[in-house]
Amino acid sequence: MVESMKQVVSFGGELSPHERNLLSAAYKMTADSRRLSWKTVSTIEKKEHSSRPTQLSLVSRCREKIEQELIHGCEEILELLTQQLIPAAIPSEAQVFYLKMRGDYYRYLAEFLDIDRQGRNLAQRSLEAYTSAMAIASDKLSAANPVRLGLALNFAVYYKEIANSRSLACDIASQAVEDAMRIHGVLDETESGCAALPIRLLQDNLSLWRLDMPA
Repeated sequence: MVESMKQVVSFGGELSPHERNLLSAAYKMTADSRRLSWKTVSTIEKKEHSSRPTQLSLVSRCREKIEQELIHGCEEILELLTQQLIPAAIPSEAQVFYLKMRGDYYRYLAEFLDIDRQGRNLAQRSLEAYTSAMAIASDKLSAANPVRLGLALNFAVYYKEIANSRSLACDIASQAVEDAMRIHGVLDETESGCAALPIRLLQDNLSLWRLDMPA
């Protein structure tokens, strides 16, 4: 599916919302699989006893292979976003969508490169992409727009997981929910249905994150 969507992008022009979603799903499916594998193998590697060098070496090589595959996939979509998709998008839902994706994939890289200078640079690039997307979304999109809500959801995760700021993560999520709920009652059935899932996910994260916060 990734190769098919790369071919669609190569045709040039603006992608339809359906094509954007397919592109996002194709790369996310691949990235999520490797992120899960990396976390699993890294956990095993940490538990592997140093007295078993052969087993430890095999596990380490497996982790490194997964890392290279994940880096390749993230860099591939980031190049498509930077060189083709973002420049061709007008400041609207499409540009917010692509900037959010850019923030996501820099965040994925920063998840396992966050111990060195490269990781910190990646985290900064993720922050810049999310911040740019949020500025456009706040100006151009309804507070209940699912792309804007999805952006808030992932931006909050960035602050929680990468910046280690639970309070800022909660602030972003809480504001997004409040803004969306303020107009949620006046939306038609289709709009309300599209907004429901990201609102619920934001609320779920808020409930979870606030459990460990000081009263």
